[in-house]
Amino acid sequence: MLAAPGCRKTSSHKHDKRDVVLKPGKATEISVRMAAKATVSARFAADGPLAWNTHSHPAGVTTYRSKGNSASGTLTIKADKQDVYSLMWKNEGKKPIELHIDLDLPRGTELAKGHDDDDD
Repeated sequence: MLAAPGCRKTSSHKHDKRDVVLKPGKATEISVRMAAKATVSARFAADGPLAWNTHSHPAGVTTYRSKGNSASGTLTIKADKQDVYSLMWKNEGKKPIELHIDLDLPRGTELAKGHDDDDD
């Protein structure tokens, strides 16, 4: 399993906590390698509304699983098949927004590539 800062293990689950400040027009993404039928959830809270989505890239094509716009909530992905699935938040506003994420990584999941494009 891949380890990440803020990651802690409890029984068969890992939790990854992240705090990010998203500048206007910038996004952050968490990608998770998931076994078939595994479920990942991420609780989030921000000090302003963010566009968010869950997606995957089967055969190189982006397939959106859910989309929305809110300052808090829970994003959940259930894997149809073994693959990499992603959760993304984007600041479409004019001011920086602080985002707190608590990701639940149960057995059959691990952090994959992920990037934050909020660094300039």
